[in-house]
Amino acid sequence: MGRAVGGRAAALLLAGRTVSRFGSSFYLVALPLYVLERTGSLGASGLFFTLTSLPPLLAVPFLGPLVERAHRKGLLILCDFGASALCALLPFLLAGTMLFHLLSHLFEIASKVLFSELCPPERLSSLNGIKSLLDHGAAVLAPAAGALLFGLCGFRAIL
Repeated sequence: MGRAVGGRAAALLLAGRTVSRFGSSFYLVALPLYVLERTGSLGASGLFFTLTSLPPLLAVPFLGPLVERAHRKGLLILCDFGASALCALLPFLLAGTMLFHLLSHLFEIASKVLFSELCPPERLSSLNGIKSLLDHGAAVLAPAAGALLFGLCGFRAIL
């Protein structure tokens, strides 16, 4: 895959992005279902989803400059491990999920910049097509898988 994608580093980044996006989408679809199950309130579930989406929305204008100044590889690793660790903070569900969502967005921005730096300019257009296909595949499959696993096994199986 490395040669087809544009180099080993670009292939690894593409694979890591896909796994990360799948995990984030999977987790973020299961959380409102968990809140709904615990509270029995669709309103509480909707409010939870809305509140956890606010930090990334408000921070996006500041994330780009942060990514420009940071060591992108280190930033990706920090964001992915940080987001994974936050999954264990079930007692602090709202605050942990807000930070999880923020780290996921920071990871997204940094990985896009790094991807464009790793890919040869003459192949960037076709490689962006592959990246887009994988991103959209994860965005479609992960919520369905998260909802299915939640329905079959409950929230603890997702953690």
